Amino acid sequence: MNQLHDDERINHPYNGCLTVIQKKEGYRYSIDAFLLASFVKIRKNERIIELGTGCGIISLLLALKEKRARIVAVEIQKNLFELAKKNVQINKLDNIIDLLNIDLRDLPTIFPPDSFDLVISNPPYRKLNSGRINPDPEKAIARHELFVSVSDITKIAKYLLKKRGKVFFIFPAIRFSAISKAMVENSIIPSRLRSVHSYKDENATLILIEGRKEGGEGMVIQPPLIIYNKKREYSSEMKKIYSFYNIKEKEI
Repeated sequence: MNQLHDDERINHPYNGCLTVIQKKEGYRYSIDAFLLASFVKIRKNERIIELGTGCGIISLLLALKEKRARIVAVEIQKNLFELAKKNVQINKLDNIIDLLNIDLRDLPTIFPPDSFDLVISNPPYRKLNSGRINPDPEKAIARHELFVSVSDITKIAKYLLKKRGKVFFIFPAIRFSAISKAMVENSIIPSRLRSVHSYKDENATLILIEGRKEGGEGMVIQPPLIIYNKKREYSSEMKKIYSFYNIKEKEI
């Protein structure tokens, strides 16, 4: 096993058969990763690329969800790339997941167009001029559009996707118009949408969105996903998601 550093901790999601090392401080994965992984639909032997993998959590979950897939996980931050590499190795998923430490805007220097069936991303949520920038560099880059914008991500997704290939994003509900506009401008037509709400009677906080490159009209709007019930406990659906991954609340 790779040596665990003093500033790292271990989690065991996915029914205990997945080991994920992450930092005690700095960037840490959140509920978003599990919401997005559960939203993604994968067929066997599909080629998948994740843009901005962080510690690798989403790619790891997808690799165990469909072991016949081929995944490329991209991360611009060197320290997070090294952490993701450690997580892939410790879980012996090197035969499924390849890692790249590169700016996603440089991916056309490596891959020809139309190389992938699916593009997955939990992108930076906040515009550069929106709110205080976190002093922690890892968190700042993960949360704010310091290096890439929504337009950059959808543009590279269009380049990478095969015709009729799909994207899967999770994004703040308040920025739905921005992500949907960027998708359409890059010939990626929204095809499935699900809103995420903390409580049943509250406005949506997040959206899960699927789009198809050069897809036709027609979008499925799924029932809302509610995280908590009136007792401030996880809803039955969230419990189902977490039980599938064997996640405890204290681990998130």
